[in-house]
Amino acid sequence: MRIANIYKIFGIAVLAAQMLGMSACSDTSQPRPTEHHAVSDAVNINTATAAELTRIPYIGEKTAERIVAFREANGRFRRPEELLLVQGISDERFRRIRHLIRTE
Repeated sequence: MRIANIYKIFGIAVLAAQMLGMSACSDTSQPRPTEHHAVSDAVNINTATAAELTRIPYIGEKTAERIVAFREANGRFRRPEELLLVQGISDERFRRIRHLIRTE
């Protein structure tokens, strides 16, 4: 099995676990942002350009381009957790930026 397929399967498994409310890595050392903060300052990953996505910490040009390409190939993100299916978005990176993104 190719490495890319393994990462894709892992990403789907992580996405499914998060959708069910389970987490393999529960980081309680950092405070969670409030919903008000998350909604008011968050970037819509369904409408943002690659340049706008690079304003999110931990998202560089290449990752931003991959997000846009993934969105164009697969349609809109229905949940922020679907970002885990994009190459370069690890579980740790997603947890760091979750409060900065939205899908609506």
